[in-house]
Amino acid sequence: MSAGLDRSIRFVFDSVVDAYVSGRPDMPLEAVLGGAVAVGLEPGARVLEIGSGAGQLTATLLGAGFEVVALEPGDALRTRAAVRAPKAVFHAETFEDFDPRHRFDAIFSSNAFHWVDPDVGYGKAAGVADALVLMWNTPFVADAVLRRRVQEEVMIPHGSTFPTEEADVRRFVADEIAAAADLIRDSGRFEKPWSHVYERTLQYTPQRYRDLIGSMGSVAASEDYAEILAELRPVLGTEPFELVDLVWVVAARARAH
Repeated sequence: MSAGLDRSIRFVFDSVVDAYVSGRPDMPLEAVLGGAVAVGLEPGARVLEIGSGAGQLTATLLGAGFEVVALEPGDALRTRAAVRAPKAVFHAETFEDFDPRHRFDAIFSSNAFHWVDPDVGYGKAAGVADALVLMWNTPFVADAVLRRRVQEEVMIPHGSTFPTEEADVRRFVADEIAAAADLIRDSGRFEKPWSHVYERTLQYTPQRYRDLIGSMGSVAASEDYAEILAELRPVLGTEPFELVDLVWVVAARARAH
């Protein structure tokens, strides 16, 4: 999530918007509702989304019955998100620069809060909202042989440190959840964090999986971008395959002022 994170590439996603739209799955409603219940949100709550991307979470938040204000500094991503979620109000700002006119019932963020300046994030979040619901998803190829080939033949030679074995991916997610909960707890601004992992299986074509890889920040910012995607083509073949997606949520209520 944040270990060794290079925050200088936080705006690279706008340059790969087509891959982002194609490759990134929507966040599941059950995960949104699980986080909402954990912090006591009700339908109609006013929520702030940090880093809407192309609307993969925004549309789900609207589907859950929330009023949504979404922050997305990337022009191309924000345009796509606004088409998908026309009832949301979008701002072309980062969370660090955003000056809210009112307090929100909760902040939601999907695969984005780790890009926020850590000296700003948790303190400001508790200052402008009554709760914080952070979500990430960690997809991996279900077939062990194909997963090893992708990692060993393409991704690891280009610097990837993502685990190859399923058990190691699951341990990685557990460690990331613990780290996210520790950051919330150590800020001193929130009550005890709640967390949960939602697991789903997704069907992907080889092209969509290449788009998913191409939408990842470290790949999108790499000088080897085109080479990585080209090398994936013969490894993936032509037939669809399954991904296991671990969607993990860490949520907490802000402490009373």
